[in-house]
Amino acid sequence: MTDTSDPELVYIDDIIGEKGMKMIEHDDGWPSKGLRFSAVANASYYLQQLQEAGQEGPEKFSVYTKTTIPGRYHFSHSERIAPIYVVPKLGYVLTDRSENLGSLGKGVRIPRNCVTRIICAIFLMLVLSSSIESRVRQ
Repeated sequence: MTDTSDPELVYIDDIIGEKGMKMIEHDDGWPSKGLRFSAVANASYYLQQLQEAGQEGPEKFSVYTKTTIPGRYHFSHSERIAPIYVVPKLGYVLTDRSENLGSLGKGVRIPRNCVTRIICAIFLMLVLSSSIESRVRQ
């Protein structure tokens, strides 16, 4: 049996700030984040902030634009690809403070944007029902 991972969270809002988060029109994907800033945002400023943070912690994530993304991703020639792409390295997860709803204890976090909301709902139902059941038995 393989070990489960407990990745370190990288908070995008700690890098670009609350104002930068409000300027994001849409973010694509998970675990990577394709960032689409609004037309009024200074996207190059936020790109620079992300790149500087990526250089300070190169083991955590890489930052790409459509022109710098590696060819192995097969991303650069589509309109559906965001102008800025942040890709976490192994052992790290990109998130923001509004996505992280908290913890159920013992390192089990509840992300707001679960990959599959149905699975999250089932998981929460099972966890909460077992918690309620154990309280009733006491």
